[in-house]
Amino acid sequence: MTGALPDGERAQLAPELLAEASRQFRMCTSCRLCWRVCAVFPAVELRRTFASGDVAYLANLCHDCRACFSICPFKARSRHARGIDIPALLAEARARTYEQFARPRRLWRLLAGPRPLSVVVALTLAFFAIVAVATGDPSRIVDAHDEERSFYHVIGHLWLVIPASAITAYVLAVVGAGVYGFWRETGAAPRELLDLRANARAALDVLGLRFFRGGDRGCAYPGDRISPVRRRLHYCVFLGFLATFLATVAAAFEQQLLG
Repeated sequence: MTGALPDGERAQLAPELLAEASRQFRMCTSCRLCWRVCAVFPAVELRRTFASGDVAYLANLCHDCRACFSICPFKARSRHARGIDIPALLAEARARTYEQFARPRRLWRLLAGPRPLSVVVALTLAFFAIVAVATGDPSRIVDAHDEERSFYHVIGHLWLVIPASAITAYVLAVVGAGVYGFWRETGAAPRELLDLRANARAALDVLGLRFFRGGDRGCAYPGDRISPVRRRLHYCVFLGFLATFLATVAAAFEQQLLG
């Protein structure tokens, strides 16, 4: 998390955002009050000038816990204001990198638009319409079925497995392409990607939500009161997804192997 920054200069952040990031980071490196707060500031000190790839990299280290803003003597609301707001700066840079490395770009713009829910509903209805026509008996979708395994009399097992597998493979491919694109844009070397020690340390930081602790006091988000609640809620979300995944794997094992 705090290893050497890549040297790439290819990430296309706006010049004004890059200039503002350089200004704020220079202030931060002269102050160093936030050095122990999170992963961003030790990484900032590895640079004297900041290319676009550096800012994109730093933005994705930030967890938006606002711990740095709460103790910053130069923040916008302080007596000695210098307009320093690292969380807002990195949030904007992070949003731009999300859009830049989303694959395919058109799908990102569609889902990030004002009506993503309607798009998902429309695609779901289209899928069920295709199923109804392909099965040859659309009435089965609305009829009652009391017999054993009645669910698969409505929608066949393969109609669930094949589309779900195709969507999963597609999602993994586009996420992998986005990660690879970000890695290339930040100028990282292949040997860094294969550094087992660095990957193990990063995995422990992620699983332990190390940088959500905000210097062990917690996060000051969305208000100004510092609390560990946000970190605990992230744990709950992670455990919820993990429980869902394990339940699905267990159900597949019981059905396919144990009958």
